[in-house]
Amino acid sequence: PPGWLFACLTFWGIATEQLSGALTCAALLSLRTLVAHRWALESRHYVRLADLSSIGFVILTGYLFTEYGVLAIYRVLAAFPWVLLPLYFAQEYGVSGRVPRSAFIMSLRKHPTIVAHAVDLRPTVGATCLVAASPGVLSVTWYAGGVACLLLALLVANRNPRYSLAQWSLTAVVTLSLAVGAYLGIVRAQLATSDLLQSLIGEWGFIPTDLDQTSTAIGALGRLKLSDKIRLRIATPLNIPLPIRLTEARYQKFENGIWSNRGPGPTTLDSSTHKLAWILRPATAATRQLTITTERRQEIGALALPAGIVELMGDDLLEVRRHPLGMLVVEARPGFLRYRANYLSGQLYAGAPNAEDVLIPEAYRPVLARIAEEAHSRGRLPAVAILQIEKFFAQNFRYSLIQPGYFPGRKPLISFLLSDRAGHCEYFATATTLLLRQSGIPARYAVGYLVDEYSTREHAFIARARHAHAWAEAFIGGKWRVVDTTPGLWLEAEAFHGFPWHLFGDTVNWLRWQLQRVQRGELALDSRGLLALPFLLGWLFWRLRPLARRRRLVIKPASAIREQSELRPLFDSLARRGIYPRPGETTLDFLTQHWPSTGGGILHAMVMLHYAKRYRHGGLTTEERSTLHHYVEVLLNEPRKSAI
Repeated sequence: PPGWLFACLTFWGIATEQLSGALTCAALLSLRTLVAHRWALESRHYVRLADLSSIGFVILTGYLFTEYGVLAIYRVLAAFPWVLLPLYFAQEYGVSGRVPRSAFIMSLRKHPTIVAHAVDLRPTVGATCLVAASPGVLSVTWYAGGVACLLLALLVANRNPRYSLAQWSLTAVVTLSLAVGAYLGIVRAQLATSDLLQSLIGEWGFIPTDLDQTSTAIGALGRLKLSDKIRLRIATPLNIPLPIRLTEARYQKFENGIWSNRGPGPTTLDSSTHKLAWILRPATAATRQLTITTERRQEIGALALPAGIVELMGDDLLEVRRHPLGMLVVEARPGFLRYRANYLSGQLYAGAPNAEDVLIPEAYRPVLARIAEEAHSRGRLPAVAILQIEKFFAQNFRYSLIQPGYFPGRKPLISFLLSDRAGHCEYFATATTLLLRQSGIPARYAVGYLVDEYSTREHAFIARARHAHAWAEAFIGGKWRVVDTTPGLWLEAEAFHGFPWHLFGDTVNWLRWQLQRVQRGELALDSRGLLALPFLLGWLFWRLRPLARRRRLVIKPASAIREQSELRPLFDSLARRGIYPRPGETTLDFLTQHWPSTGGGILHAMVMLHYAKRYRHGGLTTEERSTLHHYVEVLLNEPRKSAI
């Protein structure tokens, strides 16, 4: 229909923020009715034009992937109509008004005697514009509505007069409904497939963190970080402060949902006189030690380490390299890897800040300036600004594993800051890092693990895939410090959504590790016993089926609260009456339901202090700790209702 292609080009320009170029092309194409001159183009001219467009497209694709990484695929899709527009201009201003098929099919160029009808590019260009608009800035509603209107106009213009208007309208409504339903179904199928692949990769294809680049998963749909796969085993004394924070990588540059490093790479370290030990810096005080076991799929990758590491040791390490930002990259054989780290508690070695640590993407500057004003962090002393930022996120944001719908090319971080105000740790860490920079404080984005789960079978703390975490690091007072604004309940929230079959996976993983220890000569085992191993495993798994249910009822209460917690007497009092937490039940829900307190808000305030002790950076003050003890004594001494 007249004006339909003009509307398609305009729609594409609005969606991809290329409106000026799209309107210019649409206007030039509309002028063809006023221009009487036409070019006498031959097949060879169309062929050369098609080849030049293809070469230009290849160059553009290479540039976009170099500049934007994997997300360039969406920018390539958004730019694809530019490939067809030169040929379409030639069609509209050519004598024939069509494009020979030889411009697209190589075999027709080799056999010019083959008769092939020329093609009209108008419907192709229009459809390409509609598809190319999909990764743009329009919401799902506006994009689907625009496509539906343009397709409806196409149907109206081509309506068959044999059928009445009522018949045609009914058919059009059914067709559009099916089209929208299929469109939404495809989107959901893509998201489900993405979640499934992410889960499978997290369970079976663990790849070490890349120090050059990491996808923050900002804007990704579906449930994130729900895998119970054990990534690390950390052997250390039980009296160390919890949770254990292990850092894998730090990043400085944020663009298009990806954090990356563009500076110098790691440098190789020489081992000390002691074989297979690398001294990173002198120890200025007594050190602690962690022995970490992990499983690697690749030979080279970053290690998860405590921030204040001074010495690294490991018989499995072949080469150690240190990144300028303080991370370590090692070369080791694929399989189980064990290493030891001596570290200074409370220290954070991350190199000196540089110009990259204060950069803010241009697209986020207005929003961050507005948020800095709302948080009252602008123009404050660094220590005060950090307190204001932590308070701002604590009072105005909440943790959420489920993210709203999105399409690539948006800026979901802006939605997180201005409207949604709910997200997972990568949202909080990214927003905090950029907001610190907006307040004049050098900051970096860090990823790693936050661990507080102890396994009696492993005799070690374990880090699961869902324990992966992200946070910000700020440079104040001449040293780096952690700024973690993610709500402290995230560990419990992700444990609640974990998969129920992790006991089976944990058993298989533990048996594989024990077999690896036998192969390494750490465990003595008669080779004849290996013949009975398959039968033993089958019998063990069969016997574990009823035990798994009983274990959840017996062991879960012991793991719900730690021995050293002030809340332990309350849990013991309920346990003597046969009352235990259900799997996934939070401390607040359990005590509120089974301890009907007569003390007003004491119970809620007490649990909030318990959470603050476990998850807040720095723990409780002396006054808060005294208040927590007082609340527990009040609840233990109050007359309990018959429900207890």
